[in-house]
Amino acid sequence: MMISYVELVNNLSDNPRDISTKPITNRVGKWFYAYAEGGSVIVDVAKEHTPKCSISKPRILFEKEMEEIYELYLLRKQGHSVSRQATDITMNQVYWYGIFDDMGL
Repeated sequence: MMISYVELVNNLSDNPRDISTKPITNRVGKWFYAYAEGGSVIVDVAKEHTPKCSISKPRILFEKEMEEIYELYLLRKQGHSVSRQATDITMNQVYWYGIFDDMGL
């Protein structure tokens, strides 16, 4: 079930929160803080959880990346290796994956 970027922005506006990355291996995910501001999804260093992602400054997750990254997220959940394709789209794929997982997508 794909959601729109606007729905994602609304969700994070109403409920900004720490979210964990979701490594495929048995490694522990790292936490980041996801929120919305000015109509954009933004990620930053976790507020309440550890281990924290090392984000030097807030990053915008752009709407234009969402659809392709979501498709790769679905393939990744099925066990496919999508790292190379995801990196070609954005260096922020781990945050997208964490948000999608957190939202039960």
